[in-house]
Amino acid sequence: YTQPVFQSSSTIQIKNENSASKIINIENPYDNDNISAEVEILRSKEFLKTILKKLPLKVSYYTEGEILTYENYRSSPYLVKANVLDSSIYGIPIYIEFIDKFHAIITYTNSLQQKISEEFDISYTIKLPEVELDISVKNFENLKDVKQELNDNYFFVLNSNSQLVNNYYNKIELKVLNEAANTVSIGFKDFNALKVADLSNTVADGYIKYSLEKKIESSNRILDFIDKQVEIVFGQLKESETSIQEFKLDNKLSQSEDFTSIILDRLNVLEEELIQLDLQASVLNEVKNAATENEEIIEVYELLPVLAGISVDDNLKEQIESLKGLLIQKEEAL
Repeated sequence: YTQPVFQSSSTIQIKNENSASKIINIENPYDNDNISAEVEILRSKEFLKTILKKLPLKVSYYTEGEILTYENYRSSPYLVKANVLDSSIYGIPIYIEFIDKFHAIITYTNSLQQKISEEFDISYTIKLPEVELDISVKNFENLKDVKQELNDNYFFVLNSNSQLVNNYYNKIELKVLNEAANTVSIGFKDFNALKVADLSNTVADGYIKYSLEKKIESSNRILDFIDKQVEIVFGQLKESETSIQEFKLDNKLSQSEDFTSIILDRLNVLEEELIQLDLQASVLNEVKNAATENEEIIEVYELLPVLAGISVDDNLKEQIESLKGLLIQKEEAL
């Protein structure tokens, strides 16, 4: 005879895109499009430890028959709370036989291979060398009926965190379903259908919470960055304001309107000077063209009006005056 093996799986989508960090151009170490890295997080023992703490796995309850042994996950007719004094008790089957609603016989073999069997009043804390136990019966009639009909034995096992992690680390099945869609399947196989369902669902929920916490941490980092930038800009604005006030005091500018008026007047003067320079350059270009295009038929009188009214350097001015004198002498000689 063999027990049926049950399998359960959950599918999650891994998405780490963070548009906020991209907008402000901050590299976020938690933003990772590599799905393999996230799968390794799911597979890690540290992550699995946090998941297993959420499930009732510290105590495993079993029913032992003549041939097969079944785990009573979430269906045990009694519950055990344990205060472990000696870690050697972990993993040892502790048999319990209920005599009535208030009394039970505890039997186990300790790490020294010594068999211990003793009757206890379960209304009080049971004190053993390795552990203190508080036992509560949920359904004594069910216990009594099972014992009479099947003659099965009940026992429980206390599990350490390291034992649980090592056990279920080898049972978890992680599979990338679609790399483009970033979907991952989380699966478990076990002899108890309810337990494998709880395991796969709790791992999926745990990863979603873990991912959310990462995004919250990322958002807080971005907000801290923005706050620092706002503080820096505010400081720069204050420095600029102080510099402007000092400039106004140094230049005896009491009002911002006076400062603006001076700037505008200065711009107007510069604009007028630029126009005059453009005009002079244009006139001189015309003189140059007239003098070089056809030297034999140059009418000198036509050049004088063009040169009149513009500012020229002293050398050119002397040549113009000399040319004017020669023209007068020519006219008088004729």
